[in-house]
Amino acid sequence: MNPLNTQKKDVKDEKLKQESPVSVAPDLSNTVRRLRMLEERHTKTQNRIRLLEENMINSNKKINVELKTLSSEIDEMKRDVAEIKDRILLIVRELKLCAKHEEVNILKKYVELWEPLHFVTREEVEKMIKSALERKF
Repeated sequence: MNPLNTQKKDVKDEKLKQESPVSVAPDLSNTVRRLRMLEERHTKTQNRIRLLEENMINSNKKINVELKTLSSEIDEMKRDVAEIKDRILLIVRELKLCAKHEEVNILKKYVELWEPLHFVTREEVEKMIKSALERKF
C-alpha cells in the first residue's frame, strides 16, 4: 500500500473520532429529512405512473370498441355496395333486352304508314259485301 493513502485514511478516521454525536445529529436529521422527501416524491411518481397506466388501459379499451364498431359498419357498407352493384348489373341486363330508340322509331313509321285504325273487321267486311250484293240484285 501507498504510505500516502494510509496517512489520508488515518486523518479521516481521526476526524470521525473527533466529531461528537451532537455534531453528527443535525447532519443525520437533515439526511433523514431529505430521504423522506425523496421517498414521498417516489411514491407520488409511482401513483402518477399507475394512474397514467389505468388511463391508457381505459383509452385502449374505448379505442378497441370504436374500432370494432367501425369495422362492422364498414363490412355492412361493403355488403350494401355489393348488393347495389348486383342490382345495377341486373338493370343493365334488362335494359339490353329492351327495344332501342331507333327500333321504336322504325315501328312508329310502319304504324303510321299502315294506319291500323282504318282497318276493318270481318263483320264489317261481311256487312259491306251483303249491302253491295243487295244493291246489285
